[in-house]
Parts: sequence; C-alpha cells; structure tokens
Amino acid sequence: MKLPEIKFLTPVYLRGLLMGTADLIPGVSGGTMALITGIYERLLSALSSLNLNAWRMLLRGRINQFWKYIDGNFLLSLFAGILTAVFLLSRLIYFLLENYPLEVWAFFFGLIAASAVYIIRQTPWRKPSTWFFVLAGALAAWLITGMLPEQGPRTSPYLFLSGAAASVAMILPGISGSYILVLMGSYAYVLESVRNFRLMNLMIFTLGVVTGLLGFSALLKWFFSRYRHYTLALMGGFLLGSLRQVWPWKKVLMTRIIEGKEIIVKARPVLPWHYEGDPHYASALLLMAAGMGLVMVFEKIQKRYG
Repeated sequence: MKLPEIKFLTPVYLRGLLMGTADLIPGVSGGTMALITGIYERLLSALSSLNLNAWRMLLRGRINQFWKYIDGNFLLSLFAGILTAVFLLSRLIYFLLENYPLEVWAFFFGLIAASAVYIIRQTPWRKPSTWFFVLAGALAAWLITGMLPEQGPRTSPYLFLSGAAASVAMILPGISGSYILVLMGSYAYVLESVRNFRLMNLMIFTLGVVTGLLGFSALLKWFFSRYRHYTLALMGGFLLGSLRQVWPWKKVLMTRIIEGKEIIVKARPVLPWHYEGDPHYASALLLMAAGMGLVMVFEKIQKRYG
C-alpha cells in the first residue's frame, strides 16, 4: 500500500484564510473569495470528486490513487486555511463588527461590488443573453436577502435540510450560509446544539452540510463544463443582488434575541444622509475603496501567477 505524498500548498492555504474570514461575516460567502482568487472551479472539481469511485479506491486500500483523485493536497491546504481563520480570527471579526460595523460592511460592499464587475467581465458581456443571466441572478439574490425569517420546526429532517441549504449558500457566491439558517429559523437551534454539544443534532446537521456540498458542487461543475459564461454571468448577478445585504447604511426593521444576543433579521438600505446615527463618511468610503482595490490586486496576481 503506497501512501500519498502530502504537500502543503501555501498559496491555497492563504486563499483558505480569506474564505474562512469571509464566512465569519454574516451576509458574506466564502464562495465569493474562492471565485475572485481563482480557485472556485478547482474547488468544485475537488468536492465533486468525493464520489463513489473515490470511496471505492479508499476501501480497497488505494490511498495514493484516492488522494490524487480528490486533489487531496488542495483540499487539505484550503480547509486548513479556513479552519485557521475560524479559530484565530473569529474574535477579531466579531470585535470589528461590534465596534466598527459601518467600516466592515463598507469594505465588503466595495469588495463584492468590484468582484461582480470582475466576474461579469470574464463573460461575453456585450451579448443580451449574458445580461439576462446577470439580471436573473441579481433578482434572485435581491429577493432572498429581502425575505423575512421563518420559525422552522426542531426536527431531524428539517435540521438535515437546513444543513444542506446552508452548505449550498456557503459555496454559492453572494449568499451567506448563516443568513440562510436565519431565514429557515434554524440558526438558534444550530447554535444551541453547538453550545450544548448535542452530538446527534450536530451529526445530522453535518450530514446535511456534506450532502449539500457534494451534490451542489457536482451540479455546478456540470454547469461550468457546459455553460461556463452563462454560469459566471449568473454568479456575477448573485453578487450584485447580494449588495443589498452588505450595504453599510441601513434602517433596522426587525430584530430577534438569539442565544442572548440581539440579531438583526430585517433591515432596509438607506442613503448615508438618512442614516440614524453617525454615517462615518470618510472611513466608510475609504474602506469601500480599499475593498475594490483588493479585488484589483487579486486580478493582477491571478493574471501573473494563475
């Protein structure tokens, strides 16, 4: 039995750090970072390769072949980066959201807006058919981010479904997995299960997440292989529509107490001069520009190094 050659891919690890950091921000998807840093299609390919063929290789002891088949070094490096961000940066992110929310949202608004332009530019954007998919994606994301949350049942099938839906949002640029859990009314239940270490609930939720990731990544890979430009146009539209959720200046319409904390579940974007409070024009606009600039840096790095 030949063991696989494990290599740690530092560039992939750094991209994982960015994905993990984005996933810590409610309303921001790690899939967005994967898309703008150029590893999205490789991620889809690696996840979709975790199929029956892969598990047959593993069960038959063909570990080296299994590792190469699933692009193991890529997945290992990427998830190491994601987990590093989750465990080491979560307190920093929550501190920034608590104390500098306008600046955080402004930075991600600039980053996502520039990302949408970057993605759409990779399509035949002069064609009307491209803009049909851009508008369809934008409308879908706009409607999803404007939905009112429901109170879901605390049952095992619904918990599994919540995990699957959240995992789809995690990998789909522009839509946050945590936001989907809030919409489905499962956010508090999942947090409570984590906090009280309810193993059965966590296993059911994790199974839903894994099922959603594997199934949806295979579907997206199929679309990319046959309709790449239209799929990119749709995702660019998702990013444009999701700007509603990350717009810095909002009027809070509805909150809920979840695990002892007040969570905003419904807000309406307003113009900065209609914002109830200090709009922080200078710092917010500066960080919005910084977010846009970061995408330009990623674009140059991608063109130079691939």
